Amino acid sequence: MPKFSPEYRLTNYYKWYKAGKPTAAKMLLQMDANDDGDLPGRHALHDWIKQWEIDCQEMDDKIRQQLERGTVAEKVAMYQKLSDQAKELGQKAYGWLLEHPDELTANTAMKLWIEASKIERDVAGVSDALLKMVAMDDQKLLDSIANAISEADPELLKDVI
Repeated sequence: MPKFSPEYRLTNYYKWYKAGKPTAAKMLLQMDANDDGDLPGRHALHDWIKQWEIDCQEMDDKIRQQLERGTVAEKVAMYQKLSDQAKELGQKAYGWLLEHPDELTANTAMKLWIEASKIERDVAGVSDALLKMVAMDDQKLLDSIANAISEADPELLKDVI
């Protein structure tokens, strides 16, 4: 019976993982023989793959967490950009109003300024909340959700719970 070094198994584990976790039959077609020119049998490789599936769970979880963090970071950046744009819009509107006081009614001018302020406040709040959520571990996040639900108006939750 051929022997396979830990390095050989590890090399093929990474190859299996990068290939999208194929079946033993498909993996055998992608494997190189060991230094003695041997390949594992399909049943032996099937047993290796069973263990690899267990081993890769942690790696899958880490990759999933990194992707989620990246997605949250992208959203935070987007909301921060929107907040900056809303702030700039509000400043431009305010500057224009100072320079052209007779070209807009007071009501319209106030609506423009209020709308820009609302956008800035709302978007900034979302990015801050996302940053706080990403920093929380699972238990703190669950506690925060439970707390928010307990403080919510029961009438709002009747269709959800």
